[in-house]
Amino acid sequence: MKKVYLTLCLLALMFLSVGSTPAFAADWYYVGTSDNGEMSTYIDNSYVIKNSRNATVWIKNVMSDGSMSINRIYVTHTPKTMTLLSYTNYDSHGNVVDSEDIPSYGRERATIVPDTVGECIWYCIWPY
Repeated sequence: MKKVYLTLCLLALMFLSVGSTPAFAADWYYVGTSDNGEMSTYIDNSYVIKNSRNATVWIKNVMSDGSMSINRIYVTHTPKTMTLLSYTNYDSHGNVVDSEDIPSYGRERATIVPDTVGECIWYCIWPY
């Protein structure tokens, strides 16, 4: 009887630990490559937060030398603008080079230029 009780307790503990473990996974979607071929950009579909006026998204820029940056940006629908909220830069070995959450007073809104990767990101968010 003691063995059955112990087995049931272990099974219950296993089910509780599996049920409370969150699953975090990025879903990187290819956006495009820069004109010179030095940088490829991806957007994380699993963390896009948007409505009809604005969106907050994660983008990843992978350089030809293997280094990369992951940035959180704020994008507006009209007018088409982007604002960098935070970034983390990695070297080609995956080590963090630098990182910053940009405070609200230090953020700069930039107009999205036509025929750029920025515009491709905008169309990934709002395809209309």
